Parts: sequence; structure tokens; C-alpha cells
Amino acid sequence: MKGKFILMFTLMGWLTNAMAASSSGHHVQAFLGQFSQKRLYLNRGNAWQSQSRFCAWRFPDNPNQRYYYTQITCAAGSEGNCSNNYQFQLKPVTGNGQAIPADVYYKPSAKASWQKVEYHRMIPNDQSQSRSCSHAWNQKSIKVEIPLNAIDRQAIKPGRYHLGLSVQMRPWENPSDIIQNKRVDVFMNVREQIKISGMKDINFRWTPGQNQAIKSDNRHCVFVRGGGLYRVAIDSQNDSTRFYLSGSGEKIPYQLGYKNGNRRAEWINRPGQLNRLFQGSHIQDCSGHGFNANLIFKSNIPSKTLSGNYSDRITITVQAQ
Repeated sequence: MKGKFILMFTLMGWLTNAMAASSSGHHVQAFLGQFSQKRLYLNRGNAWQSQSRFCAWRFPDNPNQRYYYTQITCAAGSEGNCSNNYQFQLKPVTGNGQAIPADVYYKPSAKASWQKVEYHRMIPNDQSQSRSCSHAWNQKSIKVEIPLNAIDRQAIKPGRYHLGLSVQMRPWENPSDIIQNKRVDVFMNVREQIKISGMKDINFRWTPGQNQAIKSDNRHCVFVRGGGLYRVAIDSQNDSTRFYLSGSGEKIPYQLGYKNGNRRAEWINRPGQLNRLFQGSHIQDCSGHGFNANLIFKSNIPSKTLSGNYSDRITITVQAQ
């Protein structure tokens, strides 16, 4: 089952032109708004990312006051999203799970390059040339980016994550003031995902006329989003009540054992669900380890067993808990 990641912005309300008198008596007109979309969905490229364009300008009657700063911080009520070394991060909406680090970028004009936002650092903007949102200097963009492997590498659990951002316009001559402020809410849904990899067919040979004990391992990886627990159920193609290999008109009984990590194997003689819960890997394909589970086949083949080909097909179902 493949997970789907959704990242969206919710823009809370709209701001209109703001006019205020400066300390020198000049009137300052400023605008922050007209975001391109109220909701942006995650696009996969070199990273999981989403961005929005918006309009901002400052046009006072005093040309020396057309310069301004943009500052992007955590919005009120979301300060905890930036408390870890002033790093932007999406945190679980419910519970105390691990946060997802995110990079925030800002483009001060349509022709400018992206700048990575450092928390609490103010970004200077060029002087406004007009009050029009069609002017390139007034066209801004904000982008949130999460590395592709950040979800798996950091054992992020399934759930809904949130980051509240505050986009602020501050006057050049008095940066401690806020002319206008826009809230951007970023949400991400990390969906449940589970995957089996590395499992192969079990093949063996024996010599007719001799009692032989056959044992074979089938090591594999079970990935569960966030390294969560999972259950195992095993079914047989030959019979729903017991395990046996079928061929040459005979049936050879066998057992299956399932082992996870350093725990002892749990053995079963018939199809069904195992009693234990097992620990999944938080890394897909158990990268760096190769496997975290083992399906063990064991059978005692009597000497009177006729030669021939014997087989069974088993199906393993894993379910996240």
C-alpha cells in the first residue's frame, strides 16, 4: 500500500490596503495579499514542496519610505513549531510525536532568486514602483520544502501535521513595527504505509530412503510507517487447516516459524494469524540492515517418502496496528 502526502496552505482571511502616518507626518500606503491559491497541494520533484505567489507593495508619499522588510516567523499560537533551534517544523496536530523539519523560502520579486528564510531574520525588499500587483517588483512568492527522505529517515508516524507561519511587512525606517501581517497555515497528512520486501521462494532437495530434517530461512524486511507494530497472518494454498507439501500422491507436513528482531520465533502448524505483535522497520527495505524478520520452514521427511516434486504456496499478510 502506497502512502500519499498532502501539503496545503490555508490562508486565513484577506487584508486590504493599510494607510498609516509615519513619525514625520507622511502617509504610507501598503498592501499585502492576493495569494495565488488558498490551498496548495504537495508536488513531488527533488523534494516534497508547495509554493504560493502573492502581492505586496509599499507606496508612501515620501519616496524614501518605499523600502520595507519581509519577515516570516511562526504565527501566534504556533511558536512551538520554531522552538527547536529556531528551525521551522511541522508538528503533530494531536499527540506528542516527532516533528517534521521544513525549509521555508522567499522570493522578493518575480525576477529574484529564492532565498532560504532564517527564522527572525528580516529580508529587505526593493523600492515599490507602483501600486499594481502586475508589477514584477510587487510579485512575491513563499515556498515550503521537505526533503523526500525526511519522512522515512526520521521515523515519522502517520497522522496530520501543522505549521503556522506569519508573513509580516515591516517599515525600513522602523523595523520593530509591523505594517501588515498575513497568516499561512501549512498542513501535511502522513498516511499509513506498510511494505514487505526481500522475500524469496524456498527451495530444497532431499535423498529418498533417508529420514531427513529440513530447515530453511527466508529473511525479509517489513517496513511500517514510523516503525510501528504489525500483525502477521499466514495462509496455505494446499489446505486451510494444516501445512503440508503436496506431490506424488503424498503429503509432507511442515511447520513455519516467524521471527522478528532478536526475539524467539513463534511456530505454527496450521494457517492463521500469529499471536504476537511484531516491530516494523521505519526505513523502507531496511536500508543498511537488509532485513528485520525471518520466515523459517521446518519439516522432517520420512525415509519412505516417494521421490518427486512437492510444493505449497503460502501467502503472508501483514497489517499495521
